[in-house]
Amino acid sequence: FKYFTILFEDGFETLPFTGFIKIPPWDAQPGTGVVTVTGALFHQGTYCEKIEVDNGEWGYANVSFVGGNELYSRCYLRFDDAPDANGEFIPLGVRNRIDGNNFVMPMLWHDGADLYWGVELREATVYDHTNLEAVASNPAVDTWHCVETYMKSETGPATTDGIIRLWVENVLRVEKLNCDITDGNINRIDCGTSLNSTGARINVYIDCVVAADARIYCKVAPPVPAYPLIGKPLIAPIIVG
Repeated sequence: FKYFTILFEDGFETLPFTGFIKIPPWDAQPGTGVVTVTGALFHQGTYCEKIEVDNGEWGYANVSFVGGNELYSRCYLRFDDAPDANGEFIPLGVRNRIDGNNFVMPMLWHDGADLYWGVELREATVYDHTNLEAVASNPAVDTWHCVETYMKSETGPATTDGIIRLWVENVLRVEKLNCDITDGNINRIDCGTSLNSTGARINVYIDCVVAADARIYCKVAPPVPAYPLIGKPLIAPIIVG
């Protein structure tokens, strides 16, 4: 069973995608980094998106669709380096976006001792990088991570009832209520990174992007029964890969 409606999905299996040129529906932004599709690494299929960014650079591909005031976006995310000094951070993955001033994006943040998952939140032109998981999980480099972001816009002007959430490997890492996110439809996602502040070059890989109106979850194997099921069908939810 599927418990959500897919608004957009892509696994970057349709080429070409080089130098910010991609056949529809993607439209890559001409950032200072390099956005391509690569077959050297992938989570599923044969290809994935690759974003190469030096310190201070950014780059992503974006797509627009018909959305509502809530959006869940999930991707499989991999990076070959990470922030390693106090205050260094890099937003990366899929960014849920209403307009240029209101969006949320997964983030890696280092506090001088540990590496945290977090959410970059922009509310009415103000950047907020304080939304971090309570306990640092120190995510590993060169590993695929399943990352899902939720964004809910305000129900009306000045209601300040927006919500953001971040799950990693199906575990809720960040939640913030009463956000000052403008009311409006969340109808665009950006896949890549909005800023590399680590002082080093980082390669970011993104695959299996899905945007939907409810929780998407990570792809999981069907449960293994603890007893024989001879003559009994095994029924399990279908999770989009």
